[in-house]
Amino acid sequence: MTIYTRFGCIECQKTKLTAKAFKLVFNEVNVDEEPEALANLKDMGFGQLPVVLHEGQMWSGHQPDVLKRIAMEA
Repeated sequence: MTIYTRFGCIECQKTKLTAKAFKLVFNEVNVDEEPEALANLKDMGFGQLPVVLHEGQMWSGHQPDVLKRIAMEA
């Protein structure tokens, strides 16, 4: 799982905390530190962070129900 974030993003913080609470392992990519990642996300049509990539699926925003489902399937 990869979570794309940026500094000062409350939804990003919530998503990371939720993933940790469900004991999900993830890599964080901060688009403020890696601007090419932000450009790639925009090219894919994403306009909101966080963006989460998991097993070929991508979504944006804080979605605790999705993270819970992933944790239950693990």
